[in-house]
Amino acid sequence: MRNLSSVPRSISDEIVQFCGNINPLSKPIYVDSLPLDGNSVGNCFNNVEDTLNSSESSILGWIIWQTSSYLLQAEFHNVIKSGSGKLICVTPYSKSYDKILFLEDSAMKYENKRVPTIYKAMDDSTETATFIHALEALSEVEVYMSDALVIEHLSDPQNIVKRNALQGTMRDIENAIGAFEAMVLKDTDRNSKCICGSGKKFKKCCGAN
Repeated sequence: MRNLSSVPRSISDEIVQFCGNINPLSKPIYVDSLPLDGNSVGNCFNNVEDTLNSSESSILGWIIWQTSSYLLQAEFHNVIKSGSGKLICVTPYSKSYDKILFLEDSAMKYENKRVPTIYKAMDDSTETATFIHALEALSEVEVYMSDALVIEHLSDPQNIVKRNALQGTMRDIENAIGAFEAMVLKDTDRNSKCICGSGKKFKKCCGAN
């Protein structure tokens, strides 16, 4: 699956409404992204824990991503609050960003388990709606397959029906993801900057294959 999401270029009314539905007591703000050498890509909770000093604290909330004009998503996230009160993101991602868009959420707790990402369609296309359902289903499959007992159970030759059903689910997920990506990419000018936020031209990035 291609990573077509990026940090929103501005805080639109739609983003404000999306964030308000998640936590009405906070507003989204841009936070400096200053990943440290040795920190793991996307592993914000361990990165913050390993980086904190005595004058700093960790702040839980959501990083807000946008995929062109089609999709918003909020991913559970952790940043550092410095002694002066400034928020800093120390986690690297597959693409480099000067800032991230962050929504603080003090009501959230991290219990060392995955918190589902929140999605919101920005259009009424079937492709976007199906893509969201596919991502939610993929998350459920990943949690399901993270259990060693489940893997052992599925490896039993007698459970071929369950294995086939799981494979069918994965094919449906892949088809939904492919249809959404094709819709997002089809009208992108090959010489414009790629919508994924990499800074490269589309033809040398997501449009290269």
